[in-house]
Amino acid sequence: MSQEAPAQDGQNEGGLQEIIVTAQTRAQKLQEVPISVVAVQGTDLATKAVIRPIDLQIAAPGFTATETAFATQFFIRGIGSGLNAGFEQSVGLYVDGVHLPRSLQTRIPFLDVDRVEVLRGPQSILLGKNAIAGALNVTTAKPTQDFFGRLTSSYEFNANELGLEGAVSGPITDTIRVRVAGKYRSSDGYIRNLTLNRLEPARDEAAIRVTADIDVTQDLQLSFKSEYNQFNTDGKAMEIYGEEPAKAGPFAGLTYAQVLVNVFHLDPTLLDNRIDGRRTSDGEKSRAHATANVLTLNWQTGGYTLRSTTAYTTALADDDAINPDLLGARIITGHIRDNYTQFSQELRLISPKFDSFDFIAGAYYANGLQRYRQAVGFPSDSTFVTIVNARQPGAGTLVANTWINRRVRVEADTFSAFGQLNWRPISDVTVQLGGRLSYSKIQGSKILTVEPIGGGALPAAQVNAPLVYAQVLAASSSNLAGLGAAGNAMINRLGEFPVAGTRRETRFTPDVKILYRPTPQVMLYAGYARGQKSGGFDFAANNRLTYPTARDAFEFDDEKAQNFEVGSKMSLLGGRAELNLAAYYTKLTNLQISIFDGRLGFNVGNAASARAQGIEANGRMQLGRHFTLSTGVNYTDFKYLRFPNGQCYFGQTPTVDGNGDGVPEFCDYKGKSSQLTSKVTANASLTSVFPIFDGYQIGTTTEVFYASAYDAAANYDPAGRQAKYALLNMRVGVGPENGSWELAFVGRNLTDKQVFQFVGDTAIAATVAQAKSNYAILSQGRTLAIQLNAKF
Repeated sequence: MSQEAPAQDGQNEGGLQEIIVTAQTRAQKLQEVPISVVAVQGTDLATKAVIRPIDLQIAAPGFTATETAFATQFFIRGIGSGLNAGFEQSVGLYVDGVHLPRSLQTRIPFLDVDRVEVLRGPQSILLGKNAIAGALNVTTAKPTQDFFGRLTSSYEFNANELGLEGAVSGPITDTIRVRVAGKYRSSDGYIRNLTLNRLEPARDEAAIRVTADIDVTQDLQLSFKSEYNQFNTDGKAMEIYGEEPAKAGPFAGLTYAQVLVNVFHLDPTLLDNRIDGRRTSDGEKSRAHATANVLTLNWQTGGYTLRSTTAYTTALADDDAINPDLLGARIITGHIRDNYTQFSQELRLISPKFDSFDFIAGAYYANGLQRYRQAVGFPSDSTFVTIVNARQPGAGTLVANTWINRRVRVEADTFSAFGQLNWRPISDVTVQLGGRLSYSKIQGSKILTVEPIGGGALPAAQVNAPLVYAQVLAASSSNLAGLGAAGNAMINRLGEFPVAGTRRETRFTPDVKILYRPTPQVMLYAGYARGQKSGGFDFAANNRLTYPTARDAFEFDDEKAQNFEVGSKMSLLGGRAELNLAAYYTKLTNLQISIFDGRLGFNVGNAASARAQGIEANGRMQLGRHFTLSTGVNYTDFKYLRFPNGQCYFGQTPTVDGNGDGVPEFCDYKGKSSQLTSKVTANASLTSVFPIFDGYQIGTTTEVFYASAYDAAANYDPAGRQAKYALLNMRVGVGPENGSWELAFVGRNLTDKQVFQFVGDTAIAATVAQAKSNYAILSQGRTLAIQLNAKF
């Protein structure tokens, strides 16, 4: 229950301003919606420097987000998606009713947002596709009847971050209204790269959106939105730490960094292997952009509204330079290209609210096409070449200036019909019945090929390079088929590429709730819902894992959830306070998982079953004329009930034989909690507005956020355990009471806590040196900014 900012729709008698949400399509008061929701107004996003969806977690306890070395992850109630470009997000992202399913799209910065709703629990009926854990429902600002303009500029001192955002809106004619919004942000970063002598991650983001509302007739309105986003980064907020000397092998007694520096005479800065705000890296970069074109028609007739939403969205990460070895050691080089396009069409019929019932019914179609390429390999001067040559003379030379190129293509067609009925059989009781019937057809193909860096056929002297990739890195490839008995032996061990497959899924997801109002100030609800997330095809594994064939390993199954929930929404103290409570139990089966294998790939599959249960509370209170208090507390108890195919961390003894060959390969995660999930998260926010002299006022906001300990490592490495922590944010703004301008100071994370957002094994440290080494993605420490807001 985070800070739930005032809506623009009016004020209750007791002083609390009403919050309006569209979690169930209709505009409703938050206190009338039988869902556990946190709503954050767009004005708060701007003033509190909430830039991207990842920044929402302080405002919404129980919601967790992180940007890893390769992707973005969202979690609600401990439920989220693993690291794989082939996974759709378990926490659905919807912008103006359009689903943005891929990890790349979650990196799009917020622009001119009216409201963000964090919806907890399966949202499978009205929002639909794959929102098995919950959803972020984003509503952008619409054109206004009168001329309006605003500009926000900010400068953050520690990361040298400059931000500009503005919007102009108003009528063009009596029937046409237009809004133009734009944004620019640049930042140097907050971690020093010793190799390149620069700060990272450096960000450069720009966006523009044009929205037009047209009254075609008195009963027919048309809205068109066209948007372009560019979001580029250089470097990562990543550091190497937790190194331990090798206990065996040719480098026994040396850490991974000592092997690279003392034995192979690489840059001595590699010895900076502790968390200290410094890193070594050859440099990563991401050049990404996304577009959205959305046409919405609303036709009112006889009290009914027929809404048509047609959308075409794209997201492209092109020429992404990755640093797979995670070091400034020039061991591995890599590139990613991720191209996703989606067309969707939805029809939705919204009835008037009759005395005893109302309903929403609709149909949906979407076609999504993703083309993904990841190439990882070894430049001619790679230390890996030298190491392999030392172990097996000539083998390293075979892979010099080559890479293994992974190409994946997945296309999905989804058809669904859905409906929700609110039936009021007696006064003060509402029965809400919903269901969604969906059919999906998903086609995928994947090929792994060893090539010279840049592409093409291997020269004759290096035709056996695929054998080195197979023997040293357990990476199969299509080249192995032409390498005689040795190639066939590797195919039998690792699986054969290319692979292809087709999945067809038909599923029905119901949602049933009962609402009861014992008094006008209290609503009680109880509900049952099923959620389902589509299966699909893996992008990241380099071999057949423990499956019979590479084709079997290529496909993963759909993920399912059953959720039981009870809750209440109460207005107290004559409207001066609100208190919302929810308790839930969720049973999950076939969770989709993807865990780094320590080399160049990921182990992908389904993790059997888990359960999540917990209690959520949030509320607001008006304290006199000048103060408003908002608080929230979440208790989350997530536990894997069965997870035998967990990836062991380095040095851990495997206990599970996955393929029946008598040799254990995996570790059992039964009883473990979910990654990045704290048992307890809580926040409190106190806002105030005081007149200071004639016509002027001062406004303050103080926020505190607390999270108990959690595992940042997907493989539960003890080195990735994040201890409990608390954050403090403050904002002080001064300006005229009419709001025409405001000058503010914004301090975030004033206690300067830098916490683990993700922890993993340093790539090939075990392969090269048989030594333990970890990397951590770290949150930003203290930020101090000035901000100027103006309206005209």
